[in-house]
Amino acid sequence: MDERYRDIYRRLYRRPYRFRWPEPWWPPFGPESFFYELVKIIDDSCEKGDSKIPVREDARYFLAINLYHMILVPVMMRDQAEPFPFPEDIFDILRSDCDLIINASRSESSAEEITGGAMLSTCARVYTQLKGAAQNIWG
Repeated sequence: MDERYRDIYRRLYRRPYRFRWPEPWWPPFGPESFFYELVKIIDDSCEKGDSKIPVREDARYFLAINLYHMILVPVMMRDQAEPFPFPEDIFDILRSDCDLIINASRSESSAEEITGGAMLSTCARVYTQLKGAAQNIWG
């Protein structure tokens, strides 16, 4: 990977994604706090396990953007739009899914690092095992 792009992905991953919320769904605590929590979960998952194959910044960003927009944003919007309770275990679900995806990426990799492309392939392969998918949020 070109080092200039590696640096760009590093910067993108470390700052909150600026999502323009429709007014009635604006969470009082700010959507950035959820993005930062998700980044922390991804970083923790990358540090776990026996394998020390590093997870590249583009792979981390791939997970962050997809999990944020496909799971967290709809859950936050649902909570504000209708009287559904916010799933208190949503971050446990995301933590479990991150662990599964990252471990599966490492176990099937012979590369020196996990790339965004490898992460995409792994997500497709383990989709039916993801707890987030079982919540009927997307699929």
